[in-house]
Amino acid sequence: MKQALPKIIQRTIVLAVLMIGLVVAVGGITLVTVYQAAYRDESERLYEIARYQARLLETMIQQTEIQQPGLDRDKALTIALGLLQGTQNNVGNLSQKSEFVLGRKQDNTIILLLYKGLQGPSKPIVLDMPSPLASPMQRALAGKSGVMTGVDYRGIEVMAAYVPLLDLELGIVAKINLSDFERSYIKAGVIAAFSGLVLISIAILIFYRVSGRIIHQAREHEVRLDVILDTVVDGIISIDTKGIITSYNKAAQRLFGYTAEEAIGKSINMLIPEDYHAQHDNHLADYMKTHTSKIMGVSREVVGKRRDGSIFPMDLAISNAEVGGQMVFTGIVRDISQRKQVEAELEQHREHLEEQVKQRTLALEKANKQLEKLARRDSLTGIANRRVFDSILKLEMSRAARNRTPLTLIISDIDFFKNYNDGYGHPAGDACLIKIAKQIESNFLRAGDVVARYGGEEFAVI
Repeated sequence: MKQALPKIIQRTIVLAVLMIGLVVAVGGITLVTVYQAAYRDESERLYEIARYQARLLETMIQQTEIQQPGLDRDKALTIALGLLQGTQNNVGNLSQKSEFVLGRKQDNTIILLLYKGLQGPSKPIVLDMPSPLASPMQRALAGKSGVMTGVDYRGIEVMAAYVPLLDLELGIVAKINLSDFERSYIKAGVIAAFSGLVLISIAILIFYRVSGRIIHQAREHEVRLDVILDTVVDGIISIDTKGIITSYNKAAQRLFGYTAEEAIGKSINMLIPEDYHAQHDNHLADYMKTHTSKIMGVSREVVGKRRDGSIFPMDLAISNAEVGGQMVFTGIVRDISQRKQVEAELEQHREHLEEQVKQRTLALEKANKQLEKLARRDSLTGIANRRVFDSILKLEMSRAARNRTPLTLIISDIDFFKNYNDGYGHPAGDACLIKIAKQIESNFLRAGDVVARYGGEEFAVI
């Protein structure tokens, strides 16, 4: 018969299994949570880049059309692409591993007009439709927008944000190779697993040699767990069912300004603006009654309050777990002040561009009206010129013939005007013409009357 293992070995094995399971679970949850948060942030970053480039291209085309009136849309697009190509090495926030692609659908093909990160000379790439490649671009050209993982035009799996430009029949894609994005997290997982195994081996050895000091080993394990949590860049805070803080990592200390000693054992409301205390308490109470919540497991934007009383925006993801028969809620928080500032700057830039376009449009309309006025008026007297007179006379003659009504036409000139001009000079002659034009115009005030300068000193009235 097999002899029973010594009690110390049994306890060592049980503790080792518990430690391995706990370290693997905590490490896995931490890595998965961080990966999901990074994936979400990268998706939002790519989507903002794609939207920004779409607005930038539309603005470039509008500016080109304003600066060169009468230019057709294709030529304006060509000029805008040239400007965009000139800044291609610094597109939005694209990193060296990221790529920006601009495409157009033509007949049964997709033409990639602009792209970054290719080997060899930069030239359009043509893909036949339907194609298993370039799935993000196909969605963009179908009028859809969003973020996805799929295969790009090279056949490589990517994380891509896609945005359509419906008026231009174009699609924009900002993407990054999925393997490049995941590589750092795979490396972190290997390092974490190796570190965990090393720590567990050391703990088992110490436990086996010291024998029976389970409480001491549990404390060491708690310390090691705190070290893992404190290496996470996001704040991690746990509370019980009454809203009392039970854990509070170093990232949370840096974020809110309270030390762990000041926060643990206090209400979570100390980290929440007063206007939101009732809302948080109601969410907690409702969950304890129904065990369901729309905010559980979902990242959302909220506001936090620092020790100095300042309010700041943050991302919050909440999960729950039962520990020792007690429900524990854990929140992962991240300060998004910088991101919100960038979004506000982008919005301000967009509004500035729109205001510039509006001002230039108004100036152009004003210039067109002034030009039209100058084209219809005699430059000296301010009454209608010969071209307007001829045009209106033709219309009125047609109207009179159609309605069989009379039409009165007066042609007059100034007698001895040449002698007046020669005697008093041209400035006096011009003043004379202006006064006579105003005098004639003042006698014909009906809506249908037209007074025009017909020649040098000749006037005509319809």
